[in-house]
Amino acid sequence: RDDAWGLTKVPGSWLGRVYWHEQDEARKRPNALRFGWFRRPVEIPAAWAGRRILVDFGRISSDARVYCNGIEAGALGFMGGTVDITQWGQPGKTLDLSVLVEARDRWIVLPTLLNRPAKSWQARLGTAGIVGDVFLTAKPDWVQLGDCRIVTSMASRRLTVHVPLVTRPGMTLPGSFP
Repeated sequence: RDDAWGLTKVPGSWLGRVYWHEQDEARKRPNALRFGWFRRPVEIPAAWAGRRILVDFGRISSDARVYCNGIEAGALGFMGGTVDITQWGQPGKTLDLSVLVEARDRWIVLPTLLNRPAKSWQARLGTAGIVGDVFLTAKPDWVQLGDCRIVTSMASRRLTVHVPLVTRPGMTLPGSFP
């Protein structure tokens, strides 16, 4: 039911200030809540026609699945990331953006980072939800940087960075590149 949703601010944690719906049983014990839905309509600017449409999440606590109009568009881990929603975001129209967040135990999220986290880390990990900023952006559709590979050589004292340019299938770039 659309009228049964509570409210919270993003960025924020559902362990903090949440305006729960009065009939929501989870409001009695929010610290025990493992999954939470975030949802809002998003207006895609008409001027973004012909561009890639992305949603950038600064940080998730701790895992998330992103849905556009009810269809899964991507997944994110603890440090956040970007989900390409171009195929669902039609310029000049409204998109229903939903995010299902799973708040996993901090010892599962960072098992090898620290055996006993310091108090400051415990405070940062004691969150649940979309705890970083979220931005809707558009980028040119014709080219992007691919996966970066860094090769180091101590013997030759050299660092080499390989970054391919990725284009749409069948597309050629003007000019030449070394």
